[in-house]
Amino acid sequence: MRSKFSAYFMLLSVVIMFASCLKDKDENITYRGDSAITAFSVVTAKRYAHTISKSGADSVYRANVSCSNYKFYIDQIACEIYNPDSLPKGVDLKKLICSITSRNSGTILINLSSVSNHDTLKVYSSTDSLDFSMPREVRVYNEQSTSYRTYTVRVNVHQQDGDAMTWKQEKNGELNFMKASQIRLAAVGNNVYGFGLSQEDGSTWMMDLKKRVASGGTDENSLSTLHFGFDAIDNVVSYGNRLAVYDEEGLHSLTLTDDGTEQWTHTKAIYGEDKKEINLKQLVGMSDKEMYAIGTDGKLLVSTDNGLTWAEEQLDKDVSFLPDNQISCTVHDVKTNEGMERVELSGYNEEEGKFVFWTKIVDKAEPGAQSVWLFNGGGYDKSFWLPSADNMRIFAYGDGNIAIGCSSSGAFAQIYVSNDGCITWQKSTTYSYPSEILCSGVFDAAADDDGYIWLVCGGSGQIWRGMLNRYGWEVVQKSFTE
Repeated sequence: MRSKFSAYFMLLSVVIMFASCLKDKDENITYRGDSAITAFSVVTAKRYAHTISKSGADSVYRANVSCSNYKFYIDQIACEIYNPDSLPKGVDLKKLICSITSRNSGTILINLSSVSNHDTLKVYSSTDSLDFSMPREVRVYNEQSTSYRTYTVRVNVHQQDGDAMTWKQEKNGELNFMKASQIRLAAVGNNVYGFGLSQEDGSTWMMDLKKRVASGGTDENSLSTLHFGFDAIDNVVSYGNRLAVYDEEGLHSLTLTDDGTEQWTHTKAIYGEDKKEINLKQLVGMSDKEMYAIGTDGKLLVSTDNGLTWAEEQLDKDVSFLPDNQISCTVHDVKTNEGMERVELSGYNEEEGKFVFWTKIVDKAEPGAQSVWLFNGGGYDKSFWLPSADNMRIFAYGDGNIAIGCSSSGAFAQIYVSNDGCITWQKSTTYSYPSEILCSGVFDAAADDDGYIWLVCGGSGQIWRGMLNRYGWEVVQKSFTE
């Protein structure tokens, strides 16, 4: 009998223990009443693009592209989700594979009402193709499904091809350029000045190009009252908000203030390291803190006081390898070292029979410090040399350099680009000339601080202004601080 009672009490204890465990489990369940969308991205999309076949036919092809690098911002106050960097042109917004993450494992639903014309909610699946061709509501429910938050999702896509050129003819038949035997452009800030060598009196005149085109060519104030000597056309250099012109009267320097005021200074006499007066053979370039010239003895010189005094530069090769004509100077900030810039001197060397390139790194905090100019010849690989052309003009644009020249007939030659500091040059598939441009071999080009390329042609007197589309897109703020 006692053993029966013992078995009974043991069974009762087990039942009570299990009941206690079940009760504890129920009490530990917590249903969180809030939820939110914490991440959104477009993983893949279908993109339609144009291509040209070998026969010249234009065709369209479709490809799957990854869009995970395009970040989406989530405004939790306004409940809006959007991408500040638009997806590439040609992306089909009706067929997007998206990744959406919620807080507290909230259930995500897509409102398809704008597609089906009635309120239809579809549970989100990471494998489903979604239509975001218009703003779409996305709901996220809490765990208890007692409340939800509604977000408006906008997926932006570019309407232009970012790597296509857009040109506008600002003026045709500009008489001053039509009569000029040589043309030179100089970008100063977001302004551009045009210089022309007069065939009538041999002087070099100067024009404010933006004023000229804004007035349709009627603003005579756009033509400067300053006139320079005949040799000034080959002695015009600029960088940032500064410009310098050298002729037989000395050095003429322009600084453009923030409000657009022109401040000119004239230095009649310039001096060498021995404090003796010297003459220059040619001004060849300018950087943020320095100015460069070739002396009458063929040596490369530098000035850090706006051209008043000059010192000899150090070269890793003989001065005979410096360029003789068609000289250009480009400058780029060194992205890996703040306060440093890379200066590239280029031009045609008669003895070498090719375009040659020199590079120097400048510390803006210590201008004039004798860093050595490095010679890279025509480049390290002959197959990537810059081909010869007439009136070659090399200018900085974006992170690279563009080379424009003419053929012997006066027509424009193939555009070449370098994105590695003039080490290699390749035919450009991105940059193109205006379709209606007319050139007689006399021209020049320059890029201003607004991202526009200015192209002026002698003979026709055409003034063109163009831009790579992506440089004209609005820069959206991507970093916020209190």
